[in-house]
Amino acid sequence: MQISLVGPDDLPRTPPSDDHIRFFNYLRQSITYKLAWDFLQHGTKPAKATTPPDFDVVVACAKNFGDVWNTNFFKWWLTNGRVCFGVYEDEPMEPRLLLASAAKFRNLPTALHDATSKLYPNRQTPERANFYVELPQELSRSEAIRFVTKLYDAKRRPDNKKPQGPPPPKYKLLVNKINNSTLDLGPQFLELYKDSQHSIWEIVYRTGVSPTLCKLAKQSIDSGQKVDSHVREKMAITGHRFANNAVLIAENAARGRFPCVDRLPHQPLYRIKKTP
Repeated sequence: MQISLVGPDDLPRTPPSDDHIRFFNYLRQSITYKLAWDFLQHGTKPAKATTPPDFDVVVACAKNFGDVWNTNFFKWWLTNGRVCFGVYEDEPMEPRLLLASAAKFRNLPTALHDATSKLYPNRQTPERANFYVELPQELSRSEAIRFVTKLYDAKRRPDNKKPQGPPPPKYKLLVNKINNSTLDLGPQFLELYKDSQHSIWEIVYRTGVSPTLCKLAKQSIDSGQKVDSHVREKMAITGHRFANNAVLIAENAARGRFPCVDRLPHQPLYRIKKTP
């Protein structure tokens, strides 16, 4: 019998990777994904001018990954993310029997005593095939051992009606040479980039996209001087290039491809021109 020590806030799971977290953040910034989600919620198809030729692909992705705005990553991962990516914890070699006891037997082994004091019956996790048993308080130590042994050794017939194992993944992460800095800074950059009130060089400065240029700009700002026009120009060029890649990453994510900078047949307008 295997005794597992499970704390009150523990849920057995395989943790997500950094790219899963990045994927979630980019979905939040994708304009096309938002159009697809609104279409699913309200049934109103967006204008043809803003609808990409492969809009049905984005709609299918939105059906699977769901709402990414009115939740946090942890909740989204448990309900949508890990299911779509097929990330489950490996099943144990045999079912585990987890004990919860209202009684504190004097001579119980330490491991068993620790386990029984920390387990809660409502923390069942079907993918781990755990069995929870609460021992009656009136049982003696020998009776409890006989009870557990008999229960554990009982023959269990497999339920052929239930699907065996988790469903196969619908999506998978891609192997790409995009550096982690770009992937990490992209969502914040796009959030500011969509607001045309911010100049491009200021967005680069606030997000730290170019450490070298940002350092030069900071020196001027700290000394109370205006940032040199040559530095601002270089920062703007850097910002436009970065924005193009960030948009491609977000829009590919909306199609279930991540991390990816493949060109798309339709690239939505992320930054409306500033009105005078």
